[in-house]
Amino acid sequence: MECVLILDPRGNVNLGGEDTISRHNSYARELKNHKQLESHKLIVISNGNKVNIQPSTFDLRVVNAKRFNFIQFAYKASKEIKRTEIAPSILVVADPWESYWTARLTRFLTGLKCPIQVQLHGDIGNPVWRSLNFRNRLRFYGLGYALRKSESIRTVSEFQTELIVESFNIKSNKVYICPPLLNSSYLNQKRNSKRREKKEVTLAFVGRLHSERGTKKLKEIVSKLNKEEFNFKLMVLGSGPEEKEVKRELSKELASERIEFRPFLEPRGMASFWTQIDLILSLAPSESYGRAMREALLFGIPVLAVESSGVKDLVQLVGEESVLTITPEAGSAEIIMKIKKLLSARVSLDTKNKIMEVEQRKNSLLIESWAQTMEQFKTNGSR
Repeated sequence: MECVLILDPRGNVNLGGEDTISRHNSYARELKNHKQLESHKLIVISNGNKVNIQPSTFDLRVVNAKRFNFIQFAYKASKEIKRTEIAPSILVVADPWESYWTARLTRFLTGLKCPIQVQLHGDIGNPVWRSLNFRNRLRFYGLGYALRKSESIRTVSEFQTELIVESFNIKSNKVYICPPLLNSSYLNQKRNSKRREKKEVTLAFVGRLHSERGTKKLKEIVSKLNKEEFNFKLMVLGSGPEEKEVKRELSKELASERIEFRPFLEPRGMASFWTQIDLILSLAPSESYGRAMREALLFGIPVLAVESSGVKDLVQLVGEESVLTITPEAGSAEIIMKIKKLLSARVSLDTKNKIMEVEQRKNSLLIESWAQTMEQFKTNGSR
């Protein structure tokens, strides 16, 4: 059985919610529409002790291995490949670390002659990303081999790609820009404009509560706005290793009626969440793409951000009418001025249309990256 095989040693697909299922179902449908790959099936081998989801268009296989034990997962995945006699034309993995080595070992154990495609999510080529912590520095220096040996690399933005190619001396013809899909459940929602008539401004921070997502900057901004007696409320959506600390520090600045914490929501819950806020803060010092920023704009919510590859990519697409940046050293006057400027200008239909134009091409870009990788592998000779 010819297929595109996604190896998922962390079990993210099997454990994923409706957004994950929806994305992979859309990949499978697009695969069938590609003339070169219409005979291929999308198969995912994921980690877990049982099948947790029932996909409609792709084939999910589950093998039970210890989490983060890529050797055990590769061994069991190889047995599943041999048992079911599937014939992958490409192995696709979600990261260039343990997932890449999973693919390498699986290819060795099965004797497969097919290329490996790795995906890069983080802004890894950005020096800011490396400086965030010691773990990132180790990951960066261990990354070069995997990127050079992979037959195909998938990135999410033009600026991320430029940094990767320059940092690791990679041939640009094996790098494919394939931005991640946004949440389809609220792409056609309409923004309730009455929210902005209120005197109190509702700001939102959406993301994992971790230093890499800009939690320190969030606390600084809240403190600066509070000292200026700026009338605002804050909603924090997310969880993570710094959750207790973030709640403790922000609760010192804001009274309970001015701050609300929520865990991550399923897509249907997010649609309701967007209607309650006026502006989103995107404060990650290193951001390769930024789904939340784009989803917010589609819902009519402007963005105040610190500069990163993802923010540069977004500004290049939609301009600065609804997306403004602040420097790490920005004072309270600049922050307040930019918040007011963003709120005075509604997110235009043109901005939403530009984001949707990109959205409608994403699946075809992904499938085409698989097709071109397979073709180049045949042309260059299998390993």
